[in-house]
Amino acid sequence: MFNSGGSGYVLNQAALDILADNIVKNPQCQPHLRGFFEDVMVARCLKRIAGLVPYDTRDARGRERFLPFTPASHLAYRRNSNDWYTKYSVDLKEGLDCCSEYSISFHYVKGSLMNGIDTLLYRC
Repeated sequence: MFNSGGSGYVLNQAALDILADNIVKNPQCQPHLRGFFEDVMVARCLKRIAGLVPYDTRDARGRERFLPFTPASHLAYRRNSNDWYTKYSVDLKEGLDCCSEYSISFHYVKGSLMNGIDTLLYRC
């Protein structure tokens, strides 16, 4: 199980304190590395330092709540064995089953569109 960081992070205070105390100065967190994979590095740091592992944030039907792409991209996505999303997803859902009706966040979505999605899903 791995939760991609692009759509955001949810950490309790204890995990945030551990991360803040270690991410820059602890060599186990590899602070010298740079790249687009900060979510992997955050997860690795928390596991190495405190044994913390990602929580399964999917809904009761196994649909994602924190989504690494736009809603349209998720609706159109099809499994590809060479793609990172397929490789790192557990029981990946496609099409209309891709996304939880209780989705929390989408990556690559600006605030105005997110507000529109919220209105359509929860206020109509």
